[in-house]
This record gives sequence, C-alpha cells and structure tokens, in this order.
Amino acid sequence: MYGIVGFMNREKMPGDQRSVSITSTVFTRLGRGQARVRRFLAHCAASGMCVAGLYAILILMSECVGFFIEMLVFTLMGVIVNAGSLLKFVALAIMLVAYSYDCFNNIEKKYLKLNKALFSEVR
Repeated sequence: MYGIVGFMNREKMPGDQRSVSITSTVFTRLGRGQARVRRFLAHCAASGMCVAGLYAILILMSECVGFFIEMLVFTLMGVIVNAGSLLKFVALAIMLVAYSYDCFNNIEKKYLKLNKALFSEVR
C-alpha cells in the first residue's frame, strides 16, 4: 500500500536529482510506528464522533416521536373531557358532508341525463 501511494506522489525535492515520495519523507521524519499510531488514533476519533452523532440523532428522533404521541394523547383527553362542547361541531360536520353528498350526487345524475338527451338530439 505504501509503495503505491509513494509511487503516485513523487515530486522533485530542491537540490536533489532523484525523486522522493511525500510518504517516504513523512515516514522518515515520524517513523512507521508513530505514523501508524497517529492514523489509528485519527480513525478512533472519527469513529467516536460518528457513534456520538448517531446517538444524538437517535435521541432527537425519539424525542420527536414522543412529542407526537403526547400531542395525540392530550388531544384525545381534551376531546373526551369536552365531549359536550365538541358534539355540536361534529354533528355539524357530519350533516354538512351528508347534505353536500346528496346535493352533488343528484346534480351529477341530472347532468348525465341532460347530457344524454343533448347528444341524442345532436346526432
């Protein structure tokens, strides 16, 4: 692995006629053991941050779900406690839906009958 990376990153150093890779320069300054330790610590730090981020997102999502469940429960409690006040509005909504269905259903039937009569006259 190091040979490929070193081969791809070759550059000329000032005052030197041979090409030296950047990775070999880093390894000669730090040594292979220190570079591995630093890389390992960097990977551990990144992994720890990913796990902490995932944990934070899960906590936020659970709080959101809990909020919506509480909102539903308190709404149902309010409906049960104030059933007398709410009943007239529910009855009004049901009557509105029923009467509008009857009205538009009859209109549709009358329109279809008129449409058939007009097309029979045109032909």
